[in-house]
Parts: sequence; C-alpha cells; structure tokens
Amino acid sequence: MTAQPSLVLASLALLLTACDSGSEPAPAAPTPPAPAKAEVEAALPEADAGAEVADGGAAAGADAAADGGDVQPDAAADGGDAQPDAPSVADVSNAAFFVVRGKGIVALTDAGFSVVPDSQTVYVSGFVHGADGKLYANASSSIMELRSTSMQQVAPLDYDEVGSVAGFDVGPKGEIWTVGTNGVSEYRDGKWTTQSKADVGLGGDFEVGIAVDSGGDPWAATNSSLVHRSGGKWEPASLPKGPTKYLDKMGHGPDGQVYISTYDAIFRLTGEPAKVKVKAARYENPSTFAFSQSTYGVAKGLESASIFMPADQGVLYGKKDLGIGSVSAVAVDDQGRVWAAGDGGIAIAGPGDSRVTWRSGSIEDVAGQISSVVVRGPGPVLPEAGAIKKGGLKGRVIKGGAGVAGVKVELCESPSMIYSRTPCTGAPTHLRGTTDAEGNFVFEGVPLGAYGLAVKSGRKWQITLGAALGSAMTEGEIYDLGSVELQ
Repeated sequence: MTAQPSLVLASLALLLTACDSGSEPAPAAPTPPAPAKAEVEAALPEADAGAEVADGGAAAGADAAADGGDVQPDAAADGGDAQPDAPSVADVSNAAFFVVRGKGIVALTDAGFSVVPDSQTVYVSGFVHGADGKLYANASSSIMELRSTSMQQVAPLDYDEVGSVAGFDVGPKGEIWTVGTNGVSEYRDGKWTTQSKADVGLGGDFEVGIAVDSGGDPWAATNSSLVHRSGGKWEPASLPKGPTKYLDKMGHGPDGQVYISTYDAIFRLTGEPAKVKVKAARYENPSTFAFSQSTYGVAKGLESASIFMPADQGVLYGKKDLGIGSVSAVAVDDQGRVWAAGDGGIAIAGPGDSRVTWRSGSIEDVAGQISSVVVRGPGPVLPEAGAIKKGGLKGRVIKGGAGVAGVKVELCESPSMIYSRTPCTGAPTHLRGTTDAEGNFVFEGVPLGAYGLAVKSGRKWQITLGAALGSAMTEGEIYDLGSVELQ
C-alpha cells in the first residue's frame, strides 16, 4: 500500500500527559515475529484478562481531523447543505441510522446497510423524532428531514438569525424551534423569528437545549436557567427537586412530556414533574438520554445503558451486557432493544436476555467512530456479523525530528487519562508495541475501526484524546498514521 503523507499527531488530536498509577503489565501472549520496522510485544484483540479500568469519568475528547484523506466537514459546509431530489423509493419506517466518522450517515434497513446520499458532506450533531412523526437532523447549517434514502433541507440555519445552535425540536405542526447564541428561534411559514436570551428570561451562560411539550409550547434551558412559554408569554421555571443548575440535555419523550438532565439525574418537567428513577451501574451517573419513536426512554452511562421509560420496565444493561467498552451513543427502538455504540463496536441488548454484538471490523459499513444513533419504529432485522476484517497501522515516534528507539506504544479505541496500569488497560482492543532503532512501529491484525495511541515517555504516558486514527484503514493493508511527536 502506498504510504500516506506523514502527519504530526499533534495536528490530529490533543496530546496530553497522564501519570502512571501502577506497574507495567506483563505481556499476555508470547512475543510474535516482529513485523517490518517494529517489535510487537503482544496483540490482544479482546480485553485484558483480569484487568480493571480505574473508576472515574471518561475523558472528554477534543474534535480531531480524521487521519489520512478522511474529510470531516466544519459546522458550516462549503457552499451550503446539499438538497437532494425527492427519494425515488418509499422511505423505510423501521430504519436505524448511525453517524460514522468519515462515512456519513449509514442507514440499516431490512435490506441491509447503505449510506444516505449526500450525508458524507454534512456534520450531524443530533437527531430528533419530531412530534409530527418525522425524523430530523441538525446537519451543518440546516435542519434536515432524514429518510433512509435521502436528506431534505427543511430550514436553513442562518447564523446571523439563529447564531450557533445548541439544540432543536420539532412540534406537532412541523414548527421548528432552536436555542442558540442568538436566543430562542422559531421557524414557521418559511421564516425565522428570534427572541434574545434576555427577552425570554434565560441566563447569559451557554445554551443547553429546547423541547416542545404536548401542547406545542417550547421549554428552553441554559446551563443554569430554565424557561417555558405559556399563553404566548415566557415564564421562568425550575427543576422539580434541587437547584436549577448543571443542566445538560433537554428533549421531549414519546409520552409528550418534556425531560431535562443534569450531570447526575434526569427530571420530568411536565405532566407530573419529578426526578426520574434510573437504574445505574456503580460509579456511573446516566444523564444523556434518548427516546424511541413511541414507547421507550434510555439513559447512557460510561459503559452501560438503562431503560427508564416506561417506569415499570426499567432495566440496566451493564458493561458485561454490552461488552463494548466506553459507550459513545445510545438509542432504543419500539421493541425495547437498546442500541449502544462504543469503543469495541455496536451492541444491541434486549428485550430480555437477547444480546447481539457487532465487534469493530465485523461489519465494515459501520466500522469506525460513531457519534450518534437513532432508530425508527420497531427497528430493522439485525444482520449477521461477518468475520472481523483486519488491517494494520504504522507510524513513527519522533523528538526534534529524529526517530526515538525503544519507546513503548499502545493502541486501543480510546486511551484513558484515568487508568490502573496503562491508558489502554481493559480496552476491547489492546495492542502493545515497541519502536525500532528508527522510531518506527507497526501493528498488524488490527480490527477495522477508529483508534487512539498511548506513548510512554519516561514514567509517563502521552495519549491522543478524541482521535479517530485509522478510520481510513482497509482490510489487509498497512495504513500510515504519520509521526507522533514525543513531548
């Protein structure tokens, strides 16, 4: 394979230093034959036996450009959003959608996987099941209606009018509401109407979200303020319990009620306002949530997911149930199946004891970093996962432009700043290597997917944070990551 142009890793992801909190792990397998330009100590595609990741929250990732030739569009796509023609075939009402870095929006229907046309050129920050029965996406500079076969712009997000949008919702008549830096905006009859945050009673801190209740009235929030409109007038609101601060996410449920989360709890604001009971794994505080189209609500933990709606059907799917490491996105369908995307692939859990796992690389269509998932109706028939497709990754550790020999390098999906032995301990994929005399390293037999690196400098580790290295890796080929600058 032709080597990709050498890239300095610091230009792809934030390089941080974390202190080692434990001793070095012993190699879990005999040393295999060394690939060209590297000495690989061990290759363990599954989690380390008996290893435990230190308790603590996941490190927040900095956005990074995809390595190689991957294109990650900016929030405002060049030339505006694509507006494809109307679909030539009927929309599929039970599709699942995945936002896969470098690939676009991938739809799964009973017929299999396909990329939604023109979705590769937009940046999708979230989905909403509209109260009008349609699926919408915040895609670059537009609110789009999303179908399994097309994306259609329904409202342009004019920055001068709405500002930078933090959240949106769609009411029962198709009216679109956003909250952003310019305030609260409504799109109706082809035009925007905006009121400033001060005019509606919101604080000056950063915007969190907006949701439309069953009566068609909006609720909006910043990190420490909450308002709702009643009888055409905006009024202050508060959480049912505790101080109104640390607000995090807002949305409307299939029951027509408005929900909001803090960093450690979920609250129902309408109907019978109350703190929502959520079963949580130890040391986890599920707060990010999602809803199915008509029945269920699910909360995301660090390595778990928990159904909290309907209240009498609450169930926790822990790290052993999902088995994919850190969870990046969750969804739930109207069968009660929880869809979780994470470091090690995609897990579909429930109802009951049903478990399906697509390991990273076993389904190439969705191999890589997944930022959002949504499922329509009861969801599609699940395809069988194939054999795990593998490629390889290589790179070079340098300092002052020269290669550095004998440096320990680890590869895993998301190296952590909080760890017990190394930043990759406990990861679904955990590969270890050592640089050769010229600073080169090679990992072979790597499941297709997105990865980060941990590089040991003295007694400390440097890690890539928020990286998606290897997204352009192909089966049977060695992909060049470029250079890693040793700090």
